[in-house]
Amino acid sequence: MKKTTFLTSSGLLLFGLSVISQYSSATGFLPQEPRAMAMGGAGVAVGNSRQAHYYNPSLLVNAREDEDFNFEIDAAVRLSDSDGLADGVSDFVDDNPSTALFNSFIEYDTARQQGDPDATVIALHAMGSATKTLQDLLPGVTGKSLTADGNLGVFASVPNKNISWAAYGNLWTNIGSQGNLAPDDNALMTDVVTISESVNNATDLDNLTADQLNTLITFDPEQSLESSISIKGIAVREIGIALAKKQTINNYDLNIGLTPKILMTTTFGIERNLKQIEDGLELTEQDNTINSTKFNIDLGISKALDENMTTGLVIKNLIPLSFDRDIKIAPAARIGMAWRNSWVATGIDLDLTKNQDAASLTETRFLSLGAEADVLFLQLRGGYRHNFAGSGGGGPSVGLGLYLGGLNLDAAIATNSVYPSEITNADNLNASAQLGFNW
Repeated sequence: MKKTTFLTSSGLLLFGLSVISQYSSATGFLPQEPRAMAMGGAGVAVGNSRQAHYYNPSLLVNAREDEDFNFEIDAAVRLSDSDGLADGVSDFVDDNPSTALFNSFIEYDTARQQGDPDATVIALHAMGSATKTLQDLLPGVTGKSLTADGNLGVFASVPNKNISWAAYGNLWTNIGSQGNLAPDDNALMTDVVTISESVNNATDLDNLTADQLNTLITFDPEQSLESSISIKGIAVREIGIALAKKQTINNYDLNIGLTPKILMTTTFGIERNLKQIEDGLELTEQDNTINSTKFNIDLGISKALDENMTTGLVIKNLIPLSFDRDIKIAPAARIGMAWRNSWVATGIDLDLTKNQDAASLTETRFLSLGAEADVLFLQLRGGYRHNFAGSGGGGPSVGLGLYLGGLNLDAAIATNSVYPSEITNADNLNASAQLGFNW
C-alpha cells in the first residue's frame, strides 16, 4: 500500500475520533433507504450517488458516466422494542391493576369509616393483594423504552464534472416512549403489602401503629402513585441541497460534500399515570405540539485509495439543536470503507459517536457490514449490524434491487431475528422501499 494511502486512512480516522470527545450522545444514523438498510446500514463509503443525501454528500461524485439525472422516491419504517415495553403495556391494560387497586382502596376506606372491623380486614387483604399485583406488573411498563420512526423522501440529482448537486425533500418522524418509575412508589406499595399481611383479625387491626394506619388511610392509588409513561416525538420536514466536488490539494484528490438544509419541526409529548395507561396512550392533545424552523448542515469526505477501495467520513447535523421536552438533534460521526469491482460491492461502517434517537433514550453505536452482488439487472444484498452501546437494533438484513433501463426498484428488510418464521415476532423490525428513474 502506498504511503499516501496509509496517511489518508489514518487522517480520516484521527479526524473522526476527535469528534467523539465533543459529542458523546448524537442523533443516530437511521437506515432510511433500502440499499443501505439491506447492507446492514453501511453507506458512508460503499454508497452510490442516489444515497448521498442520506449517508455522505461527497458520494454524489460517484455517479455512473452515463447518468445525467436521477429521481427517487423512498419510504421506510422502523420499530424497536428490545425492552418489551409494548408487551408490558399490553399486559398492564389487560389486567387493569390500577383500577382494581383503586376499587379495593375505596372498599377498605368505606369499611373503615363504617367501623366494621371484619369487613375492614377483608377489604385490607383485597387491597394488599391488588397492590402486590400492581407491584408485579410495574416492571413491565417502567425502566423500558420503545422507539418508532418513519421516513418519506423525494430526491433528484444532476451529476456534473465540476460540481455535482442534488435537491431533496424529506419527511421523517421519531417517536419514543419511556416508562418512568417514581422513586417512592415501590417502597410505598411494599409497606401496604406488608401491613395487609400482618393483619389477620380485628385485634391486629387495633394494634396498627399510627404510622401504619396513616399509610393505609392516605394510600389513594390515583394520588399517591406517581409512576408514569411518557411519549414524546418530533416530526421534521427537511429540505436540502447536497453539493459535491472533486478537490485536488497539493496533487492529492479528495471528494468533499456539503448538505445545507432547513428543518421545519413539530415536537409533541404527553405523560400518562398508571390509571391513564389503562385508558389508552393516544396522542390527542393539540396543545402539546410546538413548531419551529432550524438550519443545519452535513459534511462528507471520501477518497478512492485505488481502483477498488474507497474510504469515507461523514458528520451529520454539525449544529447541535435542542427542542422542548429534552428532544435533541446532535452531531453524529461515522467512518466507512468499501471494496468493489464490476459486480460485487462490500462495505463496513462504524459509528464514531454514541448515538441516541431524537425522542428516545435508546443508545446505539453500530458496526455495519454489507455486501451487494450485481447479477445482470438484479442486485442481491445482505448485511449485519451490531450495536456496541446495547442490545437493541442489531441483526441481519436482506434486500433486492432491480435496475432495468432507466428504472430501479429496491426493497429491504432488517430485523434482530435470524429465523424468517420469527420476523413478525421480532422486537426490532425495519422495512424500506424505493422507486427511481435515471437517465
